[in-house]
Amino acid sequence: MAKAQTDCEEMLVVIVQEKRVVDEQQKTVNAETEKIGKEEADTKVIADEAQADLDKAIPALEAAQKALELLNKKGYPGPV
Repeated sequence: MAKAQTDCEEMLVVIVQEKRVVDEQQKTVNAETEKIGKEEADTKVIADEAQADLDKAIPALEAAQKALELLNKKGYPGPV
């Protein structure tokens, strides 16, 4: 019975030590998760801004292409 008690106490010490390690690892994981979440949000803002700029630029590009096609149809010789 004393051996079982000793074994149990030793196992409890190991479990407590491992729990401390796991708790520290969990803190690290939580910090990384928070950091990644912030980076994801920042990246989304940049992507949304880039998409907004692209949405503004595409109509201007299309208008320029149509104007160029019209000039080509009229026989514009191009730059000299």
